[in-house]
Amino acid sequence: MTKQEDGGLRKRLAGALGNVAPTLARALGGPLAGAAAGMVARAITGEDQPSDEMVDAILAGDPSALAAVRTAEIDFRKAVLSTDLEAR
Repeated sequence: MTKQEDGGLRKRLAGALGNVAPTLARALGGPLAGAAAGMVARAITGEDQPSDEMVDAILAGDPSALAAVRTAEIDFRKAVLSTDLEAR
């Protein structure tokens, strides 16, 4: 996947996550984009990289995809908070 294709996919993923997992959606636009995208992909497909099919499942409201996204959102928040506490 080219860098441009990856950027387009991440934008689609951020849009799909907007209401379901807002922390992950915001992270996709910043320095933690790779970690956020990987966390969502692993939660839904077990793969390290997001795919168009995964984004389509979120947009279609697939119950198992949405449940996985919500779990990834919680796990991502925990990881960020843990890192912040360790840095103090």
